[in-house]
Amino acid sequence: MAEAVRFIFKLALVFCVVVGKLNALNVTCALKNSAFASVTCFIQLHAPFSLSENEHINFTLPGTVTAAQIERVELAKSSTFRSTLFPVDIFNAFPNLRKITFPADIREIRSTDFTNATNLNYFILTNAHIEKIPSELFKKATNLTLVVLKNNGLQKVEEYAFYKLEKLEVLSLSENQIRNITKNMFSKLPALKALYLRDNQIESVADGSFDMPSLRQLSLNKNRLTVLSDKIFAGTPSLRVFSAGYNYIKNISNAFYGLQELRKLYLSVNRIIDLDIVKLAHLPQLEQVCLRDSGFNLGEKNITDADIAATKSSVKVLDLSENRINDGNILNKLKLFGQLEEVNLARNNFAIIELGLRAPQLRTIKFNGNLISFPDLHHLVMKYNMTITRDEQYIVVSDKSDHIDFVALEEKLLADSVYFI
Repeated sequence: MAEAVRFIFKLALVFCVVVGKLNALNVTCALKNSAFASVTCFIQLHAPFSLSENEHINFTLPGTVTAAQIERVELAKSSTFRSTLFPVDIFNAFPNLRKITFPADIREIRSTDFTNATNLNYFILTNAHIEKIPSELFKKATNLTLVVLKNNGLQKVEEYAFYKLEKLEVLSLSENQIRNITKNMFSKLPALKALYLRDNQIESVADGSFDMPSLRQLSLNKNRLTVLSDKIFAGTPSLRVFSAGYNYIKNISNAFYGLQELRKLYLSVNRIIDLDIVKLAHLPQLEQVCLRDSGFNLGEKNITDADIAATKSSVKVLDLSENRINDGNILNKLKLFGQLEEVNLARNNFAIIELGLRAPQLRTIKFNGNLISFPDLHHLVMKYNMTITRDEQYIVVSDKSDHIDFVALEEKLLADSVYFI
């Protein structure tokens, strides 16, 4: 019996050693910039790693590298890291840490996790399973300028979650399960320039939710919005790029009133019934409008000389493709946009087209997918001095894509740290 007990005890020791090896972090560090002696700590896990609530991580640094030199920690995307809580040992081990990139299966983050993150500038956490972001999560990490919390299963962001982040410039909560935007969710973010909420389940946005004086880029693509209220942009005088494609938006009314800095507007794939094109023409900086497959219709309103005289539109690119428009007088109604360079009217229901567009810079009109006769196209060619491709029913000098890859656009902006266009 005694021999059996000793054998079991030895077996248990062997098991503990094996588990310890599986849970050991293999850390390699490479000089980021030898001139300033700042170092990136790159973590490559060679086996699945699980961290319980009471366990700690010990970081071993090679050579003469000191913990004070570490400014950046990256976890390899191929690594499997599971933990109930965020590993706060990272902040304890590296007091000068400025950037964390952590694609890990973490279940909870707390404000106490960032008590020692006073120097942190960039925090990127992806692929976790976090249900909510608590109020004042980063109240100690006041030097943050970029926070990315993509694809984490987030369902709720409590009010004042990002409170006191007065230096924050970029915030991404894309690819989560957020359903509602409340008024104080993004309160007190005076420096925020870009907010990405793409690929959520957002159904409603409270008036005043985007009260951010510096906000220049806002993405709400691929959500469940049905309305853009008249006060949705109250407090966002600097907004330059707004995208809300792939929603169910019907009502817009006066949502864009007063956005004097707006340059690019993307509302493709919606169900819009009340967008007044005259009001768009009154936005002085607006250059690109994409309303592809949005349900948009110009309506019965005739454009008068008084309307034209009252506008100073800067729109250069206008996409109205795939909207089942059949008004042959459309070019007369677009006279408001005297600076147009490209118009996309492809895949509508035109059978005839009337001339009348006053746009001396116009170089591209797309009519493919309509029923317009070649003589009608020929008249357009003669009027606007263009070339024509008869087989496709294009009038084209340059052929730019009218489909926008919002995911790629956001990734590029984040990677390049470009916050506005």
